[in-house]
Amino acid sequence: MKLKALSVAVTVALTSFTALAADEQETVVVIGSALDQLVQTEINSDTLEKKQASDIKDVLNTMPSVTVDGNARYSRKVYVRGMEDKFAVVTIDGARQEGQLFHHSGDQAIDPAMLKRAEIELGGNSALSGSGAINGSFSYETKDPSDLLKSGESVGARVKTSYQTAYERFATNVAVYAKVNDKLQFMGIANYSEDGDLHIPDQEAVTSKQGELKSGLAKVVFIPNDANEFKLTFNRYNDGGKRQLSGEKAGALYADDEHNYHSLNRDTVTLQHEYDAGSDLVH
Repeated sequence: MKLKALSVAVTVALTSFTALAADEQETVVVIGSALDQLVQTEINSDTLEKKQASDIKDVLNTMPSVTVDGNARYSRKVYVRGMEDKFAVVTIDGARQEGQLFHHSGDQAIDPAMLKRAEIELGGNSALSGSGAINGSFSYETKDPSDLLKSGESVGARVKTSYQTAYERFATNVAVYAKVNDKLQFMGIANYSEDGDLHIPDQEAVTSKQGELKSGLAKVVFIPNDANEFKLTFNRYNDGGKRQLSGEKAGALYADDEHNYHSLNRDTVTLQHEYDAGSDLVH
């Protein structure tokens, strides 16, 4: 009788606990949004100038959850939370950079010398970033003439040179820009960068990573009135050199061998029209 009474008591207790847990579960409400998973970061021109960015790694090296692997410029791959950027949407002035170029090379072929800003969104949201944005999006915007002209200036030019010992990288950048009147502006930028041997501390120099970057940007901006703005842009990116691309081959340094010339080439032409009449409904 005592065991039967104990069994009944345990059964009643468990039944009461189960009923109480069920009541508590019925009151649980989960509220969430896809936007809560979206992390957005903007890198402006001032930040790029302070970084003295010369390749994509310099642009993205402070981004959380973003990893840039590879030593030479052409081989640098971008990973977002462990996934390659081929699962992300990459645009330059709104033009999508589609497809994977080559499995030993990176896919984000953009020269930081041409950039006004970079906007990175981590997390998939196809409604905002377009189709294919599984792990995020990279939106790059090139410079305008007004970004280089100081207040009161109508024409200007700039020449910059730089040298990096680790890559034996020598670079020269020339920019010419002008404001004809309140409606018309134009700009031209040319950038040349040459890499030598890759120097790694306490190791032999890597002789198969030579590179030659030729990059250019031409842009015309037409502002007919306060509500409309048109931009016609031509952007060329040529990254080549005599180098060893096949990373899976043994003895990839090939210190005394002549290498074939390999290159990545991209031409992007965009025509952008922005309409903003001050309305909250149409922009």
